[in-house]
Amino acid sequence: MFRRFALEHPALFVIGIQRTLPSSELWPKFRAAASDALAVLSRRLVHLQERDLLGQRTVRDATFQFHSLCEGLAAVELRETFPPGDAERIWRDALTALIAGFVTGPLRQPPSSTTTNRRPTKRRAS
Repeated sequence: MFRRFALEHPALFVIGIQRTLPSSELWPKFRAAASDALAVLSRRLVHLQERDLLGQRTVRDATFQFHSLCEGLAAVELRETFPPGDAERIWRDALTALIAGFVTGPLRQPPSSTTTNRRPTKRRAS
């Protein structure tokens, strides 16, 4: 659905998804539709969570990861930078890899707040 929307309505994709507007005052006119679309995606990902297919991710995190991948794929396709005839396969492969990756869980945990501001210590040569 995301790809079809972006290809059939590129101007709306730029406005509603990428929020590229000539004036920031226009965003409130599109906010509700954008929120509704994100809510639909989130509800679909709840089904994966119910089947324990999101690994350790929250539905919120998975929603933004899925949305971000789709937004990036759509932007690249609209710039016509995919190899000719490969767009659908690239989308399918990317989304399949993302969903399969959900099951494995995050690759690493973010550093704790106590270690993020530390500089690595240098070891002295013996």
